[in-house]
Amino acid sequence: MDNQRAETENKIIEAAMKVFTKKGYKGATMRDIAAEAEINLAMLNYYFRSKDNLFDIIFERAFKQIYGKLFEVLANNSSIFDKIRGLVNEIIEILLNNPELASLIFAEVSINPERLSDKFKGNSEVEKIFNRFQKQIDKEVKLGIMKPISFMELYMNIDALCVFPFLAKPMFTGIFNLSEMNYGGLMERRKSTIADFIIAGLQA
Repeated sequence: MDNQRAETENKIIEAAMKVFTKKGYKGATMRDIAAEAEINLAMLNYYFRSKDNLFDIIFERAFKQIYGKLFEVLANNSSIFDKIRGLVNEIIEILLNNPELASLIFAEVSINPERLSDKFKGNSEVEKIFNRFQKQIDKEVKLGIMKPISFMELYMNIDALCVFPFLAKPMFTGIFNLSEMNYGGLMERRKSTIADFIIAGLQA
């Protein structure tokens, strides 16, 4: 019984992910989600009380899947430059393998930025990771290994170079006549290109 319930819940969540990604939170309805999951509306309401409840679960799952991996890279004991390569690799890998998760987060954050910022505010573990990374940067600067920069600016640089090509994918594929496969291959190659570019700009 528990297995059947879990399977049904996952089926609903996957269906809701598709509907929310396609129509956005405001445009999606519980009826749309029920139709996508191929269940009746009463069953959907039995498993998930409301659209808000279902969206919160999906957003939490997307957040953990995307940012959990990035926090792991930031928290490990590797060098700054290795962490930069790790962040670039993880961000692009996540966007290649889970485009619907990224689309969902970006679409929602553009309308409701507090939904994401609330995940960081007052989170002591995240603050520790960020502060530790900034101290590591400051140490490398004092040693003459890299130029001064804040963690915020460094992360903005990484995110901009990694994320924008996915947000602007329809434009780039149209301009350069790229297939889905060609674009995926291009972004795989850009893992090293982006990391090299950022590191070269930071080296003292």
